[in-house]
Amino acid sequence: MQYFSIFNDLLIFWVQAPWPLALAIAFAANSAAFLLACTAISALLEFAPAALGLKPLNTRKLKPGQISYERKWGLIACFMFALLSLLTRTLADALWPTSVGMAALQALGFILFYEVYSFVVHRLLHTPLFRRIHRVHHRSVVTTPWSAYSVHPVEAALIGLSAPLYMLALPLSLGVAFVLHFAGILLTIGLHANITHRRQHTWGLPAIARHGAHHTRGNVNYGFTQPLLDKALKTHATGTE
Repeated sequence: MQYFSIFNDLLIFWVQAPWPLALAIAFAANSAAFLLACTAISALLEFAPAALGLKPLNTRKLKPGQISYERKWGLIACFMFALLSLLTRTLADALWPTSVGMAALQALGFILFYEVYSFVVHRLLHTPLFRRIHRVHHRSVVTTPWSAYSVHPVEAALIGLSAPLYMLALPLSLGVAFVLHFAGILLTIGLHANITHRRQHTWGLPAIARHGAHHTRGNVNYGFTQPLLDKALKTHATGTE
């Protein structure tokens, strides 16, 4: 409860802050989450893969300068997320829901929405109109945790608009939106970790394999974490080749 109280106080301060300060705080929070999570997961994969039963999903070499390239675009994406968070705080109906049950309902509603939204946006990014923009992300054929937000600012904006667009139709409290946002950052970084396990059906690894196949093939597996829409539209594939 103490940690929740601290988080709640910080959230109230951010809501009441003038927009330049709020933007700076949001950028710092997004950047810290991105840098710390990527550094921690990268270190784990480098120093403890055998002990965890992990091995690379795609064994090709990284492109020269790939990590620096990904880190640069990732920080630009963090700025876009921070900028759009100002819209989120304007549209939020409340700081927190009135009950735990309502919080769970809001979270479930947004998660289902985002699976569809992410799929539609991803398909759009692979059309001729947006393919050049999405090329920034697909420069990473072999993915790393840093690849997660190595995206063009337009693509980052489309990602960051998901919560504001949802709030135009359905209630989503600011606290729930922020918890989901930072959980989404960790999940997206994990999806790009380029790992597999001796037990291939270990939790989360099928989703990593699907996204790895998307980066190597390009025209399959547009979904975020679930393959349902890909299976329905016959764009589902397994493996990385």
